[in-house]
Amino acid sequence: MTINLNNIYRATLALAIYLFIISFYLPILNFNDLYILKFLPGSEVNAFIYKIKNQSIILGYIYASINLLILIFFLYLVFKIFKTNIEIKINIKKNFLINIFLVFITSILTILKFTNNVNENLYHVFIQLLFFHSLVSLFILSNKNYKFSIYYSSLCLSIIVYKILVTHQIFIVYSFFISSLYFFYIIKKDYKKLLIYSFISILLLFFLNYVKVFLRDEIKDIKFESQCNFVKVENIDSCGKYSFSSYEFRNQIVPVPPSTFKLIYSYPETNYEYKLYSTINKGFERLLKMNYLASNIDTMNNETDNIKSEFIKGESYKLLVTKFIPRLIYPTKPVENWGQIYAKKFSYLPNYDNTTSINLDSINESYINFGFYGALIYPLTISLCMIIILLSVNLVDSEFKVLVISSVPIFMISSIEGNTSGWIGGFLSLIIIIIIINYFIKYIYFKIFLD
Repeated sequence: MTINLNNIYRATLALAIYLFIISFYLPILNFNDLYILKFLPGSEVNAFIYKIKNQSIILGYIYASINLLILIFFLYLVFKIFKTNIEIKINIKKNFLINIFLVFITSILTILKFTNNVNENLYHVFIQLLFFHSLVSLFILSNKNYKFSIYYSSLCLSIIVYKILVTHQIFIVYSFFISSLYFFYIIKKDYKKLLIYSFISILLLFFLNYVKVFLRDEIKDIKFESQCNFVKVENIDSCGKYSFSSYEFRNQIVPVPPSTFKLIYSYPETNYEYKLYSTINKGFERLLKMNYLASNIDTMNNETDNIKSEFIKGESYKLLVTKFIPRLIYPTKPVENWGQIYAKKFSYLPNYDNTTSINLDSINESYINFGFYGALIYPLTISLCMIIILLSVNLVDSEFKVLVISSVPIFMISSIEGNTSGWIGGFLSLIIIIIIINYFIKYIYFKIFLD
């Protein structure tokens, strides 16, 4: 099988545009009406829910658009340099042995994870490798062996169910789904099958997420007002000041302007409506980043009377200096905790909360560091990662080339979700582990089982 480099280029561009639409442009559907929740310093749990000014939202659209346009230009230059298509020849028996190896290692890491005896990144990397290896094997080899098809499809489904219902990681499952569409495009699968797969997958994900909400949010009655955990204290502008009666803010059923863009604004009146609205809205709240970007533009340009923020001038990028030094060599290496630091610096969490984190996406990160001058950082890091991928493909055997390419959608989705030092560490770990496994299997594992 030959994977055309132009297909990878087009799929990467399409993925980038899709991610920007979902993360930054969806509020256009809501006529620029964005609200945000920010906590005030002090011993009492007080917060503001305020409407972000339209000029700040427009600046957010402009900043995101500049990033996207520069990224498109950089990707064009990268793929102009690399012109060789990727040849893949998969041996069914070898491919199955590789999958068994991944199942074995992933199972051990999963057991160790629940006893807190394994590196979290290593566990996630192997889950990703097993899912994508099984998925691609299913669609490349499906016409050659019915039993293999059942095995690979069952494995993929098991991982999805485990991630949603056991670990509650709906975002990772979302990234699996989007990444699978990316692969189907680059290996030129039938578009009719692609639409059927998309439809069935969306229904499955919605159902599993609904079950997850049902299991997590058991409500004994229909007095939903008591679930909001706050009372309105006084009017400030059009939104008001709120005093919270408990430590949990259940913003999926807030009867006032929401803290993020939602598909459904209705206030739930029954248990069923609560679960349905929560299932739909929570997914979009996790994906949308424009409300945070526009809010930060608001506070960093002194547009908000109650809370002001300052540019952090490269502070979040300092972790990149020590990121790749092993902790064995540098025991006091700084910990990746910018989800907490960011949330406290920009008042998205109350002072008492030292466990929750708010994800700092890479585009927002570049703005809060350097303002509009940071618009080059995100496109540059994405393009450098693409260069690493296209170089690494030539270092591994056929069975692993697809796994290297799998890092494209994974790291692009992660970059919209997390800060730069975090997702770059995960990306490079994935590539290095793929190369190590490739040579271990090639020179040791195959000799044991095939010789």
